[in-house]
Amino acid sequence: MEFFLIAVIIVILILMFYLSSAPNAVTVDLNIMKSRVKSGDLVLFHAVDNMNSLFMFSYFTHVGIVYRPTTSDPMIFEVFETKKKYLSPHEHIPANPEVILSDFTERVRRYKGYVYIKHLESPLTQLQTYLFSDFVEKSKKNLHYEYQVIGNSIKKLLGYMYDSGTNCAEAVIRLLIRLDLLPTMILFDPPIHPMRFIAGCELTGNKYGRLHQVMSCDILFKD
Repeated sequence: MEFFLIAVIIVILILMFYLSSAPNAVTVDLNIMKSRVKSGDLVLFHAVDNMNSLFMFSYFTHVGIVYRPTTSDPMIFEVFETKKKYLSPHEHIPANPEVILSDFTERVRRYKGYVYIKHLESPLTQLQTYLFSDFVEKSKKNLHYEYQVIGNSIKKLLGYMYDSGTNCAEAVIRLLIRLDLLPTMILFDPPIHPMRFIAGCELTGNKYGRLHQVMSCDILFKD
């Protein structure tokens, strides 16, 4: 029994070390990154105020995608549990607060953790930009955050397709499918671990570049 407990502790410690090890990334100042991001760029988050990496078996614990249809300030399309989140007055809060467009700069500054960007190699086409906007509006009305995380994963293991209940990674996957950047067949055979899938996915007709970490001076003063 003692040997078993020791083995479990060792495994947990190894996982904690592995999952807390930051990936190789180029560091870019927040203000510079704000000027560079475009619609379709991936936004990956690593929280430091919880142990979600350990429970999720993933360094990244949340994901969103940049929405910038014009030259205006960039936003992040994302789906998350809002009960424990503080939404700033600058964020665009729709009727469904679980599916939101958050202000890029404010979101990065306020996030308790590290934020990474993967740029699309080529900008979205005019059609893809339209489809992105359409997807956002329909998501606000039809999608909600699935609080039964484990149950949702089991459903995917059993072969269930996507429905109105979703999470951050699944929402991004569905959006990329809508933009014809991921194959439609994923809808019928969804990945069991959507976060790990989206962090390393290969796109169709486009691709994500190397990882960039967004550096904000606010990070030095986060709790």
